[in-house]
Amino acid sequence: MLLRRPKRKRKKTPNRSVQVEVAGLPLKVTFKQVKNLRLTIRPPEADVLVSVPHGLSMKSVESFVLGRLDWIQGHRAQILARPRLPKPTYTTGDELFIWGELVRLVVVPVEGRIRVRLDGKTLTIQAPQASSAEDKERAVERWLNKEVKGLIPRYLEKWEARMGVKTERFSVRKMKTRWGSCTPLTRSIRLNSELGRKSPECLEYVVVHELAHLIERSHNARFKAILDRFMPDWREIEGLLNPRASRKRDL
Repeated sequence: MLLRRPKRKRKKTPNRSVQVEVAGLPLKVTFKQVKNLRLTIRPPEADVLVSVPHGLSMKSVESFVLGRLDWIQGHRAQILARPRLPKPTYTTGDELFIWGELVRLVVVPVEGRIRVRLDGKTLTIQAPQASSAEDKERAVERWLNKEVKGLIPRYLEKWEARMGVKTERFSVRKMKTRWGSCTPLTRSIRLNSELGRKSPECLEYVVVHELAHLIERSHNARFKAILDRFMPDWREIEGLLNPRASRKRDL
């Protein structure tokens, strides 16, 4: 009998980050396990982050950034000019964005565990007197996650039928730089719980965007044609979504 030597698992190369400047623009460049160069502009300070496949040269990174310099500077200017809400302290009178609307926060002292409820344009947090701002923030984030998770099945049922695709599973979690992602191999999608701060049409667009990746993996012309076919106004909706969040070349 022929004995085969067991395959050795490849060791993953650890991520490595460096701070550099290109054309006077500070960048955080992270070499990581990605297939393509990816550019992100993160509010509120309009920090420019570049994710780079392991082994790619800094010269390639510089060329990539220089080719998008006008785009970067334009969107950095938009982010820096944007009026900002003060960081919430999670006390009565604070304002938060929920489903694209500015709502007023009301904190009601109660015994027991923290509860969150939305009534029109008032978000009520029922919390023990000793609860910290962090406790209340986490409670709102859990509530937001549940809200987003509850709305997604409606959009999946609608768009899977129209687009002729089927997901195996979906999940919701807070993500720093993406609104959503898709793994075509497992037919699974992930969505950012922060979409609960945007209008419902933004969540619906991200669902369609990720479903489109079950047809076409890349953000190429065919992918955009799929979006044009099923959601002709997707560019306008993306325009509503992205100015309030991390600017990227793609979702």
